Amino acid sequence: MTRTHEVPTVEGMIAWLTKAVARYAERPETEIDPDSPLSDYGLDSVAAFAVITEIEDAFDVLPDVTVVWDYPSIRKLASFLTDFIRSERE
Repeated sequence: MTRTHEVPTVEGMIAWLTKAVARYAERPETEIDPDSPLSDYGLDSVAAFAVITEIEDAFDVLPDVTVVWDYPSIRKLASFLTDFIRSERE
């Protein structure tokens, strides 16, 4: 995965997270609703850790794995991550 130092937009992060969730849920991206709880897609702690690892690889930041439970939908998580990435770059 290519590492980027740009701060993504919320919509860009939603798209990125949707692809990741679709991969782990083994579903087409079109079936992933950014406002549905991630638990609806069967994401367990192993998948959550894997997504956080991908975020670290792609954006060079390391949020705590608990953010997946603290912000339980793609839209909420994307909003948090965009702000988190921005604050880490300042």
